[in-house]
Amino acid sequence: MCGILGTYYFDRRRQVDERLLRAMADEVRHRGPDDEGYYVKRNLGLGFRRLAIIDLTPAGNQPMPNEDRTVWIVFNGEFYDFQRHRHALQANGHVFRSRTDTETILHFYESRGMRCLESIDGMFAFALWDEKKQELVLVRDRLGIKPLFYYIDSERIIFASEIKSILRDPSVPRELNPEALHHYLTFMTVPGPHTIFRNIFKLLPGHYLRLANGTQELVRYWTLPVHTDRSDSEHAWLSMLEERFAGAVQSQLVSDVPLGAFLSGGVDSSAVVAMMSRPSHPAVKTYSISFPGLDRYDESPYARQVSTLLHTEHKEFEVTATLADILPKLVWHFDEPFAVSSAFATYFLAKMAREHVTVALTGDGGDELFAGYPFRYSMDDRFRRISWAPQTIRRAIARTVQALPVFGPHTLREFLVKLHSYVAFFTGDADDAFFRTLTFFDEEEKSGLYTDAFRSTLQSPPSIEVLRQHYREFSSGDRVNRRLFADIKTTLVDEMLTKVDRMTMASSLEARVPILDHRLVELASAIPGRLKIQGQDGKQIFKQMLRPYLPADILSRRKHGFNVPMDRWLRRELFEFMSDLLSEDTLRRRGYFNPDRVRKLITDHVKGRANNVGQLYILMTFELWHRIFMDGTSVPAQ
Repeated sequence: MCGILGTYYFDRRRQVDERLLRAMADEVRHRGPDDEGYYVKRNLGLGFRRLAIIDLTPAGNQPMPNEDRTVWIVFNGEFYDFQRHRHALQANGHVFRSRTDTETILHFYESRGMRCLESIDGMFAFALWDEKKQELVLVRDRLGIKPLFYYIDSERIIFASEIKSILRDPSVPRELNPEALHHYLTFMTVPGPHTIFRNIFKLLPGHYLRLANGTQELVRYWTLPVHTDRSDSEHAWLSMLEERFAGAVQSQLVSDVPLGAFLSGGVDSSAVVAMMSRPSHPAVKTYSISFPGLDRYDESPYARQVSTLLHTEHKEFEVTATLADILPKLVWHFDEPFAVSSAFATYFLAKMAREHVTVALTGDGGDELFAGYPFRYSMDDRFRRISWAPQTIRRAIARTVQALPVFGPHTLREFLVKLHSYVAFFTGDADDAFFRTLTFFDEEEKSGLYTDAFRSTLQSPPSIEVLRQHYREFSSGDRVNRRLFADIKTTLVDEMLTKVDRMTMASSLEARVPILDHRLVELASAIPGRLKIQGQDGKQIFKQMLRPYLPADILSRRKHGFNVPMDRWLRRELFEFMSDLLSEDTLRRRGYFNPDRVRKLITDHVKGRANNVGQLYILMTFELWHRIFMDGTSVPAQ
């Protein structure tokens, strides 16, 4: 796990500045504290920061060349089954100088060109330079587990694992992308391929970008299957699922450094740890966190229960820091506005686990593959119950529901929040209701939020089109899988995987996500939705597969989520912090948002008339991002 970066001028007469390349690498020192390396030849420069995981000797350092130094690579990630392919390559005459997975990719490329991607099982982002072809290729893994960004203009391309490296070049303009901000307000992240900066892009998952002879070509080499397979029995699906899941976990245990796992006590993390805990293996090292005094958000008792059951070597950490203390650091690590509040907990979990291990397996991805949020994915049955009513009646009900205040004890607030989410049923259809579960500010709310000046700069389509385009791509009639497909293409990559990568790499910890092994993802995508959701329960086939490994009370426990008490914090502990970030003077100076609308969001939330925690946190993180990346405000020491 590492940080990669580079600059490539299209004009061969240009010379890359190695000092600038080194400065770019310094920005991602946290991704690779163990070593650094550079390769500069005229118009090409490659940089690398190493977190040593496989082959800890200098032989594993990068940038890495092939035997005759005509092909060079900088690689971030893991190629899990590289040893099997290494043996086949050696049998065909390839000579290896290290024990790394990186060198295996080099020889793979020599043998098969870009078709080598078909056989690489792992998480990765890499840049490959072919001197003979004068060709640079940037590659990102199938699911988007590892990041890769690039800035491109008429003269050059600059790429890196994090945007901050690209911005280290003073000639790269720091211009806000209005379309990205427009979508950010709806999704609380910026959906790819855009970033919050104009002319800086995310390389999309399952794609590579080829640059040669003044031309560029973006190629999609993999996509999620879009056909549900109804030919197999439930028993057959269970057998294939167990085999594929166990294989995915076991393949990701390869490491030359200490390895452990995050354990929340939920189904997904418990499933991963159960598969790691084979009788012949040493006790698995597991890690969880707790929030003292906040029992409703504390999963540590469940983690201890699973640890005892599976005989893990468990450590638990109490988080006492406040979000106000740490949020500027988090915003700096994300490079973009990113309003997923659970990043706070992930940051501390990774920071504390890194004191003991260098690699941690996580349970991320299970909800998006197996429908962990049944309310979100099974909208149609609910819609049928009210679709008989005339639209005028349904709209009147919607207005009544929207006027209900969100206040009172926790259970009442939960009920009222869920009731508010039903509004889309009354005003639209089941698909509209699904889209609403993935969004925060809708188009009407954003229009009222914007100042006249900023609204005039926008030429963006409705943000909901980001989701609808994936709906159109999915050809199967299976509505559950169609919604999961849209979720995987958006929420999973832009929210979940972004959070896990940045928050673990902030502490130089490699996170692996075995549930997102691409072969397991392909299998899960083919399983009929009816086997994933039964009644009000999600992940049914996944839980059924786990019955020999985990007890019923764990598999049936109500979904908790990796949450923090943000709604309460904004009313109490963080009220002054929020008020400073979203002050009237600040909002008028920025010129994006109407201060009166923002003040109403704050007042309604604090007085319990509405739960605006998502909208307010979106605006707060945007303001912090603006201070750090546009105004140049310093960030506390990392």
